Amino acid sequence: MLARGQRMPVGELLPGDPASIGPYRVLSRLGVGGMGVVFLVQAGNRIAALKLIRPVLAHDEEFRSRFRREVDAGRRVSGSYTARFIDAQLDGASPYLVTEYVDGPSLDEAVAECGPFAFDAVIGPGERSRSGAPGDPRSRRRPP
Repeated sequence: MLARGQRMPVGELLPGDPASIGPYRVLSRLGVGGMGVVFLVQAGNRIAALKLIRPVLAHDEEFRSRFRREVDAGRRVSGSYTARFIDAQLDGASPYLVTEYVDGPSLDEAVAECGPFAFDAVIGPGERSRSGAPGDPRSRRRPP
């Protein structure tokens, strides 16, 4: 169940949406993107976000290879600023990835309410980029 004070996202299921995916009961839609549909799901008393890959991509071996790398990276990443990896189904007709559900506004809602975010508000004051990614104003590495 959601903790007291948390809001249940509004995202009605559409005709054709699954009632369950693997061991997860589908509660609502959280969003749709290029890779697939993200659902709010429940297994036991745990609420999670499940990304179900689009069927057209599920049959693409190159995509499956990239998705497998994404899942492998998700298993290794942890910290205060990332949703915890829970589960994945990489084989079969309907691959999916399950992560911790973090309640809050969508990025669109937050920007509409607060305006564009400053870099430090997104990354956090005092944090340095460990990747040295081009475009990070605090990175010591400069773009080529």
